[in-house]
Amino acid sequence: MNAFTTCITDISLDDDSECAVNDEDEDLTFEQLKMLRMEDLKARAIQKERIQDLFEENERLMGVISSLKVKLKEDRMV
Repeated sequence: MNAFTTCITDISLDDDSECAVNDEDEDLTFEQLKMLRMEDLKARAIQKERIQDLFEENERLMGVISSLKVKLKEDRMV
């Protein structure tokens, strides 16, 4: 049994949890769903690009930290 099935079986009529059925969602047309999917895909692409940028920045900063550690060790020896 997966989380979705568990969630559905646990819903009662007066349940206001995230798993409760929302009437607004039932009224979405196929075109609206396609549009929402495209928006999600664009958002994911932006997030993926941002994550890549953060990884690159992290690598750069790790290099700076490493250089500073070496310099600190050299300064302590003097």
